[in-house]
Amino acid sequence: MAIGARSQSARSYLEKCIEEFNGADLDALMLHALKALLDTLPSDSPTGLNLQNCSLAILGKDCNFTVLDD
Repeated sequence: MAIGARSQSARSYLEKCIEEFNGADLDALMLHALKALLDTLPSDSPTGLNLQNCSLAILGKDCNFTVLDD
């Protein structure tokens, strides 16, 4: 996961939820990734996560590389 600046809060979220990842479906894993990114935003961020500042890419053993921009 590439998370850039303020990554410690995202890592903390992911470490807290690591037990939920094993056996989780793709939708649940994507939700965790977005929640981790959300934790990197300042609490007074006026925009939050939106289509202009967030993209999600998926890559896996049985999944082609896909970027979700919309």
